[in-house]
Amino acid sequence: MHREELEELKKRKTALEDELKFMLLPKDPREDRNYPRNKRRTGGEEAALFAASAFQNVFEISRSAPLEVEVIDSNPLDLAV
Repeated sequence: MHREELEELKKRKTALEDELKFMLLPKDPREDRNYPRNKRRTGGEEAALFAASAFQNVFEISRSAPLEVEVIDSNPLDLAV
């Protein structure tokens, strides 16, 4: 009976040591940050097309990551992308 209890305590000790090692790892300072991405159009139709294309690329990449994307503001133009 004591051997069984000793084996169980050894397993528990190992599990607690692993958990403690994980808890002692330094926290990543970037872990809780949101990373806003600004795409602003300044300079005519060509710049607007570039900004729209860049936004679409970032949006598609973030969806496949999966990352959450939130469009806060937009000023759509009647331009073909």
